[in-house]
Amino acid sequence: PVVLSKAEVAAAAAASTTAAAPPDYSYKTFYAEQPLDHFSWRNSSVTYRQRYLVADQFWRKPDGPVFFYTGNEGPIDLFANNTGFMWDIAPEYGALLVFGEHRYYGDSKPFGNDTFKDPKTSGRLAWLTSEQALADYARLLPAVREQMGVADTAAVVAFGGSYGGMLSAWFRIRYPWVVDGSIAASAPVLQFTGLAPPTVYSAVLSRTWRAGSADGACGDGIQRSWDVMKAMSLTDLTSTFSLCEPLKAVEDLYNWVNGAIQYMAMADYPYPASFLGPMPAWPVKYVCSSFKPNAAPKDLLASIRGVANTFYNYSGQAGKCFSVAASGPSTLQDPGGWNYQACTEMVMPIGQYGPPNDVLWPMPWDLKAYLDGCNTTYGVMPRPDWIPTSYGGDDLSAASNIVFSNGDLDPWSGGGVVTNVSSTVQAIIIDQGAHHLDLRHANPADPPSVVTARNFHKAHIDEWIAQRALAVAAAKRAAGRIGAEL
Repeated sequence: PVVLSKAEVAAAAAASTTAAAPPDYSYKTFYAEQPLDHFSWRNSSVTYRQRYLVADQFWRKPDGPVFFYTGNEGPIDLFANNTGFMWDIAPEYGALLVFGEHRYYGDSKPFGNDTFKDPKTSGRLAWLTSEQALADYARLLPAVREQMGVADTAAVVAFGGSYGGMLSAWFRIRYPWVVDGSIAASAPVLQFTGLAPPTVYSAVLSRTWRAGSADGACGDGIQRSWDVMKAMSLTDLTSTFSLCEPLKAVEDLYNWVNGAIQYMAMADYPYPASFLGPMPAWPVKYVCSSFKPNAAPKDLLASIRGVANTFYNYSGQAGKCFSVAASGPSTLQDPGGWNYQACTEMVMPIGQYGPPNDVLWPMPWDLKAYLDGCNTTYGVMPRPDWIPTSYGGDDLSAASNIVFSNGDLDPWSGGGVVTNVSSTVQAIIIDQGAHHLDLRHANPADPPSVVTARNFHKAHIDEWIAQRALAVAAAKRAAGRIGAEL
């Protein structure tokens, strides 16, 4: 991984004090007809409409590069509006911006409002896979190149964060003739069976929360809170946490609070943001300030309620009461797509092991229970080994032109690539960085490490653009020589 020198840290600190003017975040919306099943000849006539966004106001036509975002599990406009790095550097590169929406999400649902009805018996989710999504992108980009008149010399650079970062890396691996290089931010491509232990996610999560207060009271307080909640009646818990409906099981409350704990660690940005819901700057430290060493159960409960309230209701968006059924970001607007993917190919072993290391209550990874649950809910049997088989797992020796970036605050970093694989597959670790912070718009509050990471990305983008131009020029010279000989 990249190690920052003192000079680089000082230079980045100076650069981070000046905020770039927000660019023009306007785009046009288009739809492309895509085969529902790219890998079957029988269903080749069945199509769906894939949404994609195009911003050409910065483009240096026809040879400016194409910056492509590999959409993930949510509406593509959410990611377009929260991937400011692409917009920040587009004027500098004269880039054409394209954001592709992932099938089954946003406005790209193959069966409209019926897409997620009766998921166990309808069979309509059968084509929701990463492979199908990548094939969509591989068909979309050449079509956009032709429609927009993009020159052959113009490189395509893929960007993605989280699952989108995984797709960005896999896009380069699977379709290197379509994309010239990929920035894979916070991409847990190793968070799979046999590649990363089920302890690593919770270990990083716990480290982030323990660092939330200098005296350690925050991590210790969260760890103690589960027993405090368990000792209370469901009626008292319903009242204490202002729940809309009577609590049926303490585990439901556990999972709801845990949702806040996980997503606040992921979105522990140094400034207020609303990507995963409205939150203050440094949300972990913000809520950790209320935890006191050896707090009484009543005070500890108030602090835990503050954690949940900050994530679910910081701007008053939840109203007067909470639903424990809503334990994730409303911004993703996911009707069930990711849960299905997690029950087919995206089997990511994550367990909780309790004291003394984890701040969460003990709930070890249980593959059999996981498989049984997926079979009960969706009538499918997950394939834990499929993603490593399909994309190479931790053997990236044949890959090229990929940058993996990970923030050390991000729980998903434990399943990421954090060391250099080769001269062309590089890794950078962002100190005090949360979930794909480097892909967000530049901000005066950015830590120096993220400024350095963005410059690292740009240096590789420069290389990929130059490589593309040289390769096309060499191919034309070779074709000319062959033509002359004939």
